[in-house]
Amino acid sequence: MCAFEEMGSSSSCENSLNKDNLKTAIADAITRRYATSNKNMVEKVEYDADSRMIVVDVKKPKGDRKNDLTNMAYYMEKDVKVLPLFKNQEKFAATMGGQQVEMEKILVYYVDEEPPTFTMKNLSGGIIAVIVVVVLAVVAGLLVLFFARKRQNQRYNKAQSRELEPM
Repeated sequence: MCAFEEMGSSSSCENSLNKDNLKTAIADAITRRYATSNKNMVEKVEYDADSRMIVVDVKKPKGDRKNDLTNMAYYMEKDVKVLPLFKNQEKFAATMGGQQVEMEKILVYYVDEEPPTFTMKNLSGGIIAVIVVVVLAVVAGLLVLFFARKRQNQRYNKAQSRELEPM
Protein backbone atom coordinates (compact mmCIF):
# COMPACT_ATOMS: atom_id res chain seq x y z
CA MET A 1 0.00 0.00 0.00
CA CYS A 2 1.21 3.45 -0.74
CA ALA A 3 -0.45 6.64 0.42
CA PHE A 4 0.33 9.86 -1.36
CA GLU A 5 -0.56 13.08 0.32
CA GLU A 6 -0.70 15.72 -2.36
CA MET A 7 -1.33 19.28 -1.38
CA GLY A 8 -2.69 22.14 -3.36
CA SER A 9 -4.70 22.71 -6.46
CA SER A 10 -5.20 25.47 -8.95
CA SER A 11 -7.51 28.17 -7.64
CA SER A 12 -9.87 28.07 -10.64
CA CYS A 13 -11.12 24.55 -9.96
CA GLU A 14 -10.90 24.43 -6.17
CA ASN A 15 -14.64 24.61 -5.71
CA SER A 16 -15.51 22.15 -8.48
CA LEU A 17 -13.50 19.19 -7.18
CA ASN A 18 -15.54 16.17 -6.25
CA LYS A 19 -14.12 12.91 -4.96
CA ASP A 20 -15.23 10.61 -7.79
CA ASN A 21 -13.98 12.87 -10.57
CA LEU A 22 -10.79 13.54 -8.63
CA LYS A 23 -10.20 9.81 -8.10
CA THR A 24 -10.65 9.12 -11.82
CA ALA A 25 -8.44 12.05 -12.82
CA ILE A 26 -5.61 11.04 -10.48
CA ALA A 27 -5.87 7.38 -11.54
CA ASP A 28 -5.66 8.42 -15.21
CA ALA A 29 -2.69 10.72 -14.51
CA ILE A 30 -0.83 7.98 -12.63
CA THR A 31 -1.56 5.42 -15.35
CA ARG A 32 -0.52 7.80 -18.14
CA ARG A 33 2.60 9.24 -16.47
CA TYR A 34 4.03 6.14 -14.80
CA ALA A 35 2.84 3.42 -17.20
CA THR A 36 0.99 1.38 -14.60
CA SER A 37 -1.32 -1.23 -16.03
CA ASN A 38 -3.93 -1.13 -13.27
CA LYS A 39 -6.20 1.92 -12.94
CA ASN A 40 -7.84 0.35 -9.88
CA MET A 41 -4.72 0.94 -7.79
CA VAL A 42 -6.16 4.25 -6.56
CA GLU A 43 -8.25 2.95 -3.69
CA LYS A 44 -9.68 6.12 -2.20
CA VAL A 45 -9.35 9.88 -2.43
CA GLU A 46 -10.04 12.38 0.33
CA TYR A 47 -10.25 16.09 -0.37
CA ASP A 48 -10.24 18.89 2.19
CA ALA A 49 -11.05 22.23 0.53
CA ASP A 50 -10.14 24.33 3.59
CA SER A 51 -6.57 23.09 3.83
CA ARG A 52 -6.29 22.49 0.05
CA MET A 53 -5.16 18.94 0.69
CA ILE A 54 -5.77 15.80 -1.33
CA VAL A 55 -4.98 12.43 0.25
CA VAL A 56 -4.73 9.54 -2.20
CA ASP A 57 -4.43 5.90 -1.09
CA VAL A 58 -2.81 3.77 -3.77
CA LYS A 59 -2.80 0.02 -3.24
CA LYS A 60 -1.69 -2.82 -5.41
CA PRO A 61 -3.11 -6.33 -5.10
CA LYS A 62 -1.08 -8.74 -3.00
CA GLY A 63 1.34 -10.73 -5.09
CA ASP A 64 1.29 -8.21 -7.97
CA ARG A 65 4.90 -8.01 -9.14
CA LYS A 66 4.18 -6.10 -12.35
CA ASN A 67 3.55 -2.68 -10.78
CA ASP A 68 6.24 -1.25 -8.54
CA LEU A 69 4.76 1.31 -6.15
CA THR A 70 8.09 2.30 -4.63
CA ASN A 71 9.49 3.44 -7.98
CA MET A 72 6.23 5.14 -8.89
CA ALA A 73 6.20 7.00 -5.54
CA TYR A 74 9.82 8.08 -6.03
CA TYR A 75 9.21 9.44 -9.54
CA MET A 76 5.94 11.11 -8.49
CA GLU A 77 7.69 12.86 -5.62
CA LYS A 78 10.38 14.13 -8.00
CA ASP A 79 7.75 15.28 -10.52
CA VAL A 80 5.77 17.27 -7.96
CA LYS A 81 8.94 18.89 -6.61
CA VAL A 82 9.76 19.96 -10.20
CA LEU A 83 12.79 17.71 -10.49
CA PRO A 84 11.43 15.27 -13.10
CA LEU A 85 13.63 12.35 -14.02
CA PHE A 86 11.80 11.71 -17.29
CA LYS A 87 12.66 13.20 -20.67
CA ASN A 88 9.21 14.80 -20.54
CA GLN A 89 9.86 17.63 -18.06
CA GLU A 90 6.19 18.28 -17.20
CA LYS A 91 4.97 18.40 -13.62
CA PHE A 92 2.60 15.71 -12.39
CA ALA A 93 -0.92 17.07 -12.71
CA ALA A 94 -4.34 15.48 -12.90
CA THR A 95 -6.75 16.79 -15.54
CA MET A 96 -10.36 17.25 -14.45
CA GLY A 97 -12.92 18.62 -16.89
CA GLY A 98 -10.27 20.24 -19.05
CA GLN A 99 -8.56 21.94 -16.10
CA GLN A 100 -5.35 20.79 -14.49
CA VAL A 101 -5.12 20.16 -10.76
CA GLU A 102 -1.52 21.05 -9.99
CA MET A 103 0.25 19.79 -6.90
CA GLU A 104 2.35 22.11 -4.75
CA LYS A 105 3.79 19.67 -2.23
CA ILE A 106 3.84 15.93 -1.80
CA LEU A 107 4.44 13.60 1.12
CA VAL A 108 4.82 9.91 0.35
CA TYR A 109 4.20 7.16 2.88
CA TYR A 110 4.95 3.61 1.78
CA VAL A 111 3.68 0.57 3.64
CA ASP A 112 4.70 -2.92 2.57
CA GLU A 113 2.19 -5.61 1.54
CA GLU A 114 2.75 -7.64 4.67
CA PRO A 115 3.54 -5.95 7.96
CA PRO A 116 6.79 -7.02 9.61
CA THR A 117 6.44 -9.63 12.32
CA PHE A 118 8.70 -10.04 15.30
CA THR A 119 8.85 -13.33 17.15
CA MET A 120 10.66 -14.45 20.24
CA LYS A 121 12.26 -17.27 18.24
CA ASN A 122 14.75 -14.81 16.78
CA LEU A 123 15.47 -13.23 20.15
CA SER A 124 15.70 -16.35 22.34
CA GLY A 125 19.38 -17.03 21.54
CA GLY A 126 20.35 -13.47 22.39
CA ILE A 127 18.34 -13.47 25.61
CA ILE A 128 19.97 -16.72 26.73
CA ALA A 129 23.42 -15.30 25.95
CA VAL A 130 22.70 -12.16 28.01
CA ILE A 131 21.46 -14.25 30.95
CA VAL A 132 24.58 -16.46 30.83
CA VAL A 133 26.89 -13.43 30.75
CA VAL A 134 25.10 -11.80 33.70
CA VAL A 135 25.22 -15.02 35.76
CA LEU A 136 28.92 -15.50 34.99
CA ALA A 137 29.64 -11.89 35.98
CA VAL A 138 27.80 -12.32 39.30
CA VAL A 139 29.61 -15.61 40.05
CA ALA A 140 32.99 -14.06 39.16
CA GLY A 141 32.24 -11.07 41.41
CA LEU A 142 31.28 -13.32 44.32
CA LEU A 143 34.46 -15.39 43.88
CA VAL A 144 36.61 -12.25 43.84
CA LEU A 145 34.94 -11.01 47.03
CA PHE A 146 35.36 -14.42 48.71
CA PHE A 147 39.08 -14.67 47.90
CA ALA A 148 39.73 -11.02 48.80
CA ARG A 149 38.04 -11.48 52.18
CA LYS A 150 39.98 -14.71 52.79
CA ARG A 151 43.30 -13.01 51.96
CA GLN A 152 42.43 -10.04 54.19
CA ASN A 153 41.63 -12.34 57.12
CA GLN A 154 44.92 -14.24 56.66
CA ARG A 155 46.99 -11.05 56.82
CA TYR A 156 45.63 -9.72 60.05
CA ASN A 157 45.17 -12.91 62.02
CA LYS A 158 48.25 -13.64 63.98
CA ALA A 159 49.18 -17.22 64.45
CA GLN A 160 48.54 -18.47 67.94
CA SER A 161 51.69 -18.94 69.80
CA ARG A 162 52.20 -22.35 71.32
CA GLU A 163 53.71 -22.74 74.60
CA LEU A 164 56.40 -25.28 74.69
CA GLU A 165 55.47 -28.17 76.81
CA PRO A 166 58.01 -29.21 79.32
CA MET A 167 60.07 -32.02 78.10
